[in-house]
Amino acid sequence: MTLSACGSRVSGEEGPVATARDGALRVAAAASLTDLAADLNGPWEAAARGPVRLQLAASSTLARQLVEGAPADLFLTADGRWIDALEADGRPVLERRAWLMNRLVLVVPDDAPDPDPAALRSLAVGAEGVPVGRYARQALQGMGWPLPPRVVAGHHARDVLAKVAEGAAEAGIVYRTDVILEPRVRVVQLLPITSHEPVVYQAALLSEAGRPLLEALTTPEAHAEAEAAGFDVLP
Repeated sequence: MTLSACGSRVSGEEGPVATARDGALRVAAAASLTDLAADLNGPWEAAARGPVRLQLAASSTLARQLVEGAPADLFLTADGRWIDALEADGRPVLERRAWLMNRLVLVVPDDAPDPDPAALRSLAVGAEGVPVGRYARQALQGMGWPLPPRVVAGHHARDVLAKVAEGAAEAGIVYRTDVILEPRVRVVQLLPITSHEPVVYQAALLSEAGRPLLEALTTPEAHAEAEAAGFDVLP
């Protein structure tokens, strides 16, 4: 897998992943985990007994930056293939765990009528290199829906959602958890889970210092936060 796929930072520290430590532990997390990661920051800091810095971007972008040497103690990705890519490029992964599941949904602007998915003129999906884009294309193929004449590519799931909310496309395919946060769009269809690979979030431990952060993911409090955000918790 190439690590040159597109993506962009959505929040957290200024600029790309920092290349020097400041004493804080670092979590690199997929953009679709933005709000959940923020909710978990307090428990993480309590478990680590110190500050935790969040870096949020497309999984592909984070993986590329990590291979290039960016420091991180824990990597949370929406696609385990990016952990495979780290290992293939020589970045040590001490442990990996399947953590959460998500679902894909077809969304439209809140004031738009229900579309005929097979007759869309435009569709917003993630870029091919990012997880939400890869899953969306699998789902389209699995359901026999053609790509419309105009495809609007987003850097990550939140970017796709914003494009639909702003009217840049008739519809879009995003994660179920993202729609909770955007009142300008509505769900018209939950895509069949059999139409694409399961959307499984995985956690990769990149340093022993980050082990308290990894363990904090499986506490009852973390599970409750994840479920409240619309994720399914894996055993």
